[in-house]
Amino acid sequence: MSKIRIQNFGPIKQGCVDNDGWINIEKVTVFIGNQGSGKSTVAKMISTLTWMEKAINRGDFDTEHFTSYDFEAHFIYHGILSYFQKNTIIEYIGDRMTISFGNDARLPFEMKISNIYNVPKIMYVPAERNFLSVVKNAYGIRNLPETLYTFAEELRKGQLALNSDFLHLPIGNVAYKYNEDNDTSYIKNDNYELDLTESSSGYQSFVPLYLVTKFLSDQLGKDEQVLRGQLSVEQSVRRNKEIADVMFNEEFSVSDKNNRIKAIDAKYLNTCFINIVEEPEQNLFPSSQQEILNSLLAFNNTNVNNKLVITTHSPYLINYLSLAIEGEALQNKMQVQGKDDDALRLKLHEIVPSESLVSGDKVAIYELDESNGTIKRLPTTEGIPSDKNYLNQSLRDCNNMFDALLEIEQEL
Repeated sequence: MSKIRIQNFGPIKQGCVDNDGWINIEKVTVFIGNQGSGKSTVAKMISTLTWMEKAINRGDFDTEHFTSYDFEAHFIYHGILSYFQKNTIIEYIGDRMTISFGNDARLPFEMKISNIYNVPKIMYVPAERNFLSVVKNAYGIRNLPETLYTFAEELRKGQLALNSDFLHLPIGNVAYKYNEDNDTSYIKNDNYELDLTESSSGYQSFVPLYLVTKFLSDQLGKDEQVLRGQLSVEQSVRRNKEIADVMFNEEFSVSDKNNRIKAIDAKYLNTCFINIVEEPEQNLFPSSQQEILNSLLAFNNTNVNNKLVITTHSPYLINYLSLAIEGEALQNKMQVQGKDDDALRLKLHEIVPSESLVSGDKVAIYELDESNGTIKRLPTTEGIPSDKNYLNQSLRDCNNMFDALLEIEQEL
């Protein structure tokens, strides 16, 4: 399990007040909090550091002469370079390496002897994703966030992979289709067919998220030739050279050559998916929020090493996540008690699909406080996230204010 520790970076001051300051990156990790509390900051930090681990393992840059300036430069991509302060501390412990910055750390990187590193495909899904559904020819517009450009590239790959077929969407009994000839996206059901630019804002936000997540999740199930096609030209050239050096080395036996080539591929080819999503609930009705969460969980469950990171303002999303956790616990309980009959299982899966269930010990929800720059992990009861969180508190506050208005009405 990977984990990070952050202090004095942008809105984050003291950082996590639990677990000696460490934020565990679990199978499912959620960040909640007010605007400006640092939810996206932490998500972008996870994206950057997991990418660094992958890039260094692959040999993309030389760490021997790596400076603090070089380290900070990699935060330009997410637009958080200005968040560094004189007393910033950033630490990361992954499966393949540890990264330390600040606090007089002399060596920013330390490789770990490990044979369990799984190369991730890392996707950061920005909140601005609906821009790609609204604006025609958005790919040619300049000065967009770098994350949006990257997301747009994967969206186009996902659109082309459909081969003009309809893709059934999990909300609204609607299907999606992309027409490459006129570069137009459509949604349709039995009663209408609409250009996506003319559809509701919920579909404009949901369709890119769902399509890219499905495409990248499906890619992991493809053969090695498809996975090699995901490499950049520079990475492909470097990989081929490393393989050629092995193949033409007469000192290696055939068995040695095969093992070394497998080790080379293990550095380059993606074997799991880290999906980092800003506000999946964007513009969606509560029941549709449940459907997108169930979809994200289902894609996350297709590979044991996949991870899902979410930032959200939605209390519904947390409550629906609690349903997925409780559903997993009930399914296990049914099996232990020998009551795993079809009728009971069907009743359970009508509430939460079997492929969307998740164990409570693989979920972490963190609350961020913008007033003091702290982060704390939400406590759980038998694996279920506490309902005493910032989002539910806002609902309670609204009810209390309404009660106060009723009291005024009684006085009148």
